Amino acid sequence: MRILITGAFGYLAGRLADWLRAAGHIVILSDLVRPDDALPWATDYEFRPADVLDGSSTAALLDGVEAVVNLA
Repeated sequence: MRILITGAFGYLAGRLADWLRAAGHIVILSDLVRPDDALPWATDYEFRPADVLDGSSTAALLDGVEAVVNLA
């Protein structure tokens, strides 16, 4: 399953992303921006920058996604 995690650079998201990937899912991360000092765990994930409050970017954000975990 292709799963999008919003609020991807918060405390819980990294742990959840690794757990979902270990369970065999494809995980996509989203947040406003990727921090310059992006955490080492995040480098191997697809990243889609987006503001979940901006409806105009929602369609592209959800392209090909089957489930969303909203941590934003």
